Amino acid sequence: GVVLRASGHIPKNSIVVGLPYFMLLTSQTALLQNPVLQFLFRKFYSEEWIHSEHMQLILALTFDRTFQGLDFTPFYKTLPAHLESLPLLWPEVMDIAIDDLRRESPSADISNIGRQTLQPQAGNGPDERGREKMRKSTEARLDLRLKDSMAEFDFDLRHMGHFKGTLIATQKQHRRIYTKIALALGEYYKDQLNAAGIPFSSLPELVRERGLLYIVPSYRTFMSVIAYVDSRNFGDKMAPLLELCNHDGKNPNMGYGDATDAKLYMLRAQTDVQAGELLTFDYGLESPFQYWMFHGFVPPEFRE
Repeated sequence: GVVLRASGHIPKNSIVVGLPYFMLLTSQTALLQNPVLQFLFRKFYSEEWIHSEHMQLILALTFDRTFQGLDFTPFYKTLPAHLESLPLLWPEVMDIAIDDLRRESPSADISNIGRQTLQPQAGNGPDERGREKMRKSTEARLDLRLKDSMAEFDFDLRHMGHFKGTLIATQKQHRRIYTKIALALGEYYKDQLNAAGIPFSSLPELVRERGLLYIVPSYRTFMSVIAYVDSRNFGDKMAPLLELCNHDGKNPNMGYGDATDAKLYMLRAQTDVQAGELLTFDYGLESPFQYWMFHGFVPPEFRE
């Protein structure tokens, strides 16, 4: 992946990267500038998840590419493709979580919702015998993949059940939120069309085929953004360039934070850095499981 490396000697306490605040994506600016996020915030104001700064960053990036509300798309396109291999994005985890939700209730998962009506629909998917066969096959693939990954990072395989359960529970939580968002935006889209006096039948064929969920990005896109934010946020903000630093939990050569005197969010050298050295800071997570799930690696300090 892309990293930051010193091109020359960097003296201790030097500001290596200084970003003006307008270059940051914060939850506050996201809420002020993104019309879809404003609508969702009003719609789900009584629910705890919409007040999460972390979720507001996720929604801002998810819908920025559709509405260009924040002009953060250039940054979004620089995010590394290797995040697709993160455990939370494994397709087996997604498939099991979706299957669980569909078993809970016809309206619990967006895959059971008609795109033209936004109502639960019956007879969607294989019969019960076929579902059970698919489920067992998916479970077997996930168990094998999980076992291999845990062995690679020296995890105790006795914890495999906990790892698997946490991955699926986390995936279900995200899928529930996505379903709520998709249905709300489908209604939003319908209301906008009605207010403008535009019959749905007059829209282009591609739009009609995708129905009232036309403006909703795919679930895969939503989960990819979650992976980006999980692995690259600085609390309530996303900071281009700074997030390219590698992790070092023992001897990081960089620190980051506000430089209020210069009105910058900065990357500052904590030590003298020689030409050619990688720029690193401590990602600050508390457990090897968190690094594994959010970053796809386990640092050496947790493996000694």
